Amino acid sequence: MGLNILFDQKAKKRFSQLPSQEKEKVARAIGLLELNKTEHINIKKLRLPKGKFFRIRVGNLRIIYEQIGKIIYISEIDFRGNVY
Repeated sequence: MGLNILFDQKAKKRFSQLPSQEKEKVARAIGLLELNKTEHINIKKLRLPKGKFFRIRVGNLRIIYEQIGKIIYISEIDFRGNVY
């Protein structure tokens, strides 16, 4: 069984504003994450003082998320220069 995906309002809004090609790439990466097939996506743990945040690299886009048990909470989707 896969993981549950939840979106922050900011991430949901940003996803809806992406061009269709970028949306497809982001949706594919999130789908693989949901199925726990992380070997096929570029994931890196972020060094933050609190929480356990990760980023997925999809071209110039970054998806910032936190995993709590079987729940993936996507907090941000944006271009590289705007996320960090």
